Amino acid sequence: MALAADYVTDTAVNDPDTKAAAKISTRKLSDGSRAYQSSYSPKNAAAITPSDSTDLGNVASAIYVGAAGDVTVNMAGTGSAMLFKAVPVGTVLQGQFARVKVTGTTATNLVALY
Repeated sequence: MALAADYVTDTAVNDPDTKAAAKISTRKLSDGSRAYQSSYSPKNAAAITPSDSTDLGNVASAIYVGAAGDVTVNMAGTGSAMLFKAVPVGTVLQGQFARVKVTGTTATNLVALY
């Protein structure tokens, strides 16, 4: 059972749309690490057409995977490519994604959440 003392709230993070403070709560896990949960929820969604040359219309805060497979993305912060291997159907990848690349992406029915 989690106690109130197990949670920490950080309001220094801003919602990307409203610039208002978004709360991020963390919970201490038994191994000493922390699980993070944000109060920020995406407000829009768009189907993704993977491309090696074109960024998404908006930086996605999450990607829904509708059919299992590999997902190769360019991260918004560094622009570096990252491969998420064997992503199961129904997974929501969290991060800041600028592009979903066609090369290396076998998952389909991808949806950008922003």
